[in-house]
Amino acid sequence: MPVITSPILVPTTSLSVFDFEELEGSPTESFDSSGIIVSRRVKIPWSQRLEFIAAMKGNTVQNGDTTIYTPPQQYEDIPGLYVDTANAEPWHGPEISDKLGDGKWATYQHALVSITYRTGTNNSSGGGTENEDPLSVFTTEDIEPTAEYLTLSNTKLYWDAARTRPLAETEAPTKLIRGLEWVYTVHRLRSLPNAVKDLTGKVNSNTITSRRFGFAFAAETLLYAPPRIRIETMSDGTEAMSAEFRFTYRPSGWNKFFKAGISEPQTVYDDLGVAYEPYETGNFSALIVNPIAP
Repeated sequence: MPVITSPILVPTTSLSVFDFEELEGSPTESFDSSGIIVSRRVKIPWSQRLEFIAAMKGNTVQNGDTTIYTPPQQYEDIPGLYVDTANAEPWHGPEISDKLGDGKWATYQHALVSITYRTGTNNSSGGGTENEDPLSVFTTEDIEPTAEYLTLSNTKLYWDAARTRPLAETEAPTKLIRGLEWVYTVHRLRSLPNAVKDLTGKVNSNTITSRRFGFAFAAETLLYAPPRIRIETMSDGTEAMSAEFRFTYRPSGWNKFFKAGISEPQTVYDDLGVAYEPYETGNFSALIVNPIAP
């Protein structure tokens, strides 16, 4: 099986190659408690309508071993407002439709394309986001709380300052470790990186940064859990996947442990004097969508 590399984000498709014009009375802008909706009406040659819609909505394609994301168009007057839907129909003007050779199918000189920009949450068709970062069209980030009870060692612990009443093993103290989980979901994947399965149970070898929240997670502080993969249907009827990656965060790192009488986790060593690190490290950047310069 080929090694699938991390998905990348390329610049938005240029509209300069299309011969279109916006119609009078367009755009219309609507503001309410649920967000912002902008509608546009565009006249374009019938032969260009499908490519134009694809350029407006964005797309994902497979290039060799890499999924490449092209983001949807952004509404220029309101940052963070992206194309959600685009629909075409025959231009109902003075033009006359022509029949193809068999006389059954109509074709037209121009199409009327209706475009909707919308704020809101991420969805599988790639439209709508509250974040002006175009990566948020293809990715979702969440922070969830975690809690873990650990039983600490009872060694060298006493019930009195004179150290005459040591703690029994059954009286070993416990500690509630509160933390968080960074949930990073990638939508509209055409292929899965091998790292999706190969990194399971490993910790990050380098610093990973959350673009949405701005958190920088230091090396060995994130533990990667098995992902949740779903099949989703694209707006063009094709199938893609969404991959939900869960990273459990431990500020002290996953390769440090509690020592009796010391509140902060410590590094432990084997009989050769080498640091004991049961959690292997891996390059998590293979799971993150990476933008490339225009």
